[in-house]
Amino acid sequence: MIVGKNGEKIKDCSGCLIPHGEKGYEYVIEKLKAAQTETKG
Repeated sequence: MIVGKNGEKIKDCSGCLIPHGEKGYEYVIEKLKAAQTETKG
């Protein structure tokens, strides 16, 4: 996490290999977890 100029925490996505839009991070993680669950099933 990175702290912004107003003290708000910002996610550091600099190492992200999956492009996504604003507020898309949670969606991407949800899809990855679902795919992982399917492969374990």
